[in-house]
Amino acid sequence: MKGFSISRLMLSSCLSVYVLAAYGGSQPPIGAPGTMPQTFAFATQADRGRSWMSPNAKRKDLLYVADSQNSNARVYSYPQGALVGTLSGIYGAWAACADKEGDVFISTLGYNPEILEYKHGGKKPIAVLQDGDSAYFPSDCSVDPSTGNLAVANAQGYYGESSGNVAIYAGAQGSPTFISDNRIPYPSSCAYDDKGNLYIGGQDDYGRVKFAEIKRGKENFKSFRLKTKLCCVPGPFVWNNDRLDVAAGLTIYEFKAKGRSGRETMTVEISTPGVNWMTINRGTLVGSGYDRAAVYLWRYPSGGNPYETITQGLNMPEGVAISPAR
Repeated sequence: MKGFSISRLMLSSCLSVYVLAAYGGSQPPIGAPGTMPQTFAFATQADRGRSWMSPNAKRKDLLYVADSQNSNARVYSYPQGALVGTLSGIYGAWAACADKEGDVFISTLGYNPEILEYKHGGKKPIAVLQDGDSAYFPSDCSVDPSTGNLAVANAQGYYGESSGNVAIYAGAQGSPTFISDNRIPYPSSCAYDDKGNLYIGGQDDYGRVKFAEIKRGKENFKSFRLKTKLCCVPGPFVWNNDRLDVAAGLTIYEFKAKGRSGRETMTVEISTPGVNWMTINRGTLVGSGYDRAAVYLWRYPSGGNPYETITQGLNMPEGVAISPAR
């Protein structure tokens, strides 16, 4: 149930870095792709320490948080929020997702982006997947619980020279199949449902937010729309049991997907700062805070104020993923 996030253009005052990420809070949409910067210069504070993991971590449910500025992923006990490990040397760590076995995938950024796979509680990657040879921007990922396929949303080419695509790794291995569509040339987010259908979010050539679906076993986009008026620009969304939950501002909208549209069934209000990325697990909404070095845990669907705030070791948290103990 990985967070599904539309793109944003973020300029950090403490970094000389332009990156494409998820809309958070009430940010306006970015302009047409022609307005995107042509250079991504990362000035991260790389964590040069060794990766470490508590000896007891493998026996716990774990929360993984990718940190793009630290170039690492912090690992916390879930839902307690105690720091139990650090995975170092993940340049520009961005997207995070997990499969049903508890393996965690984290994307890197740069000229040769990769997706690193870690065992639950492991310190070293057990596999490294190459994201093609066009220096794409792997902004989000999701694992199909029915097949084990890994999907990666490539928002665009590294210099903005080319549009993006969705990369599908069969069985989370080998070289991917790239799927693109000129109606959403900049797909920045993806989320599988429990039947192997993949939902896509991104922008068209005019900066308008668009949604689509790739049916199980197919290699083409089908338009998908939400049958309600959202309060503001949509942000991350996740597949939660049999519902699609979409964050917009400080509201989480729940939709029942049927055919090529989603019908609103519930809304949940959460407190500031809202979420850049999110996942929902066993009645808890976990989200990295918009422009704050923290991850928050809310009761869900109660919403309101978070019952837990995690800040230890975080600098610029991005993707979040829950890895259950086996």
